[in-house]
Amino acid sequence: MTISRPRIAHHIQVYQVDEQYYVTGMIQLSNLSWKSMAPVEQVSKSDLKSFEKAIEVARMRSRPLVKDSPDHESNRLWDGNGGMVWKNTSKLWSIRWYIDGTVLIAPYSKMRPLDDPELADGSGWRRNRDAEEVLGPPVTTSAIVQRLME
Repeated sequence: MTISRPRIAHHIQVYQVDEQYYVTGMIQLSNLSWKSMAPVEQVSKSDLKSFEKAIEVARMRSRPLVKDSPDHESNRLWDGNGGMVWKNTSKLWSIRWYIDGTVLIAPYSKMRPLDDPELADGSGWRRNRDAEEVLGPPVTTSAIVQRLME
């Protein structure tokens, strides 16, 4: 018997570079992959209120694939500030809101250069499934921020 997973309603990623967070909404492309899209919210690690707001803004911008999604949406993909953010990220989280009200916080671990690059689609990051956390509804943005700050 297979357990069906609820559909994703919103998906964002949070990158930590030094004392800054970069928070980006994700868009699902026609090939069903998720990509970061611009604009990106950049906030100081010490400014929790701005961090909460950035998560909310990115969540509202994110969207799963819809049947009549305009093709020009892919023109809004984010390049990681010329790759600088991706190269210098010390922590990465993927946060997914599901239609049933649950939220998944999925941390990623940086891979060593000698590891198989195809394992993480060449991104240099691997999803750390053992450290994932599912929050039951209702989930507040401040609860998400608290988990990320731990």
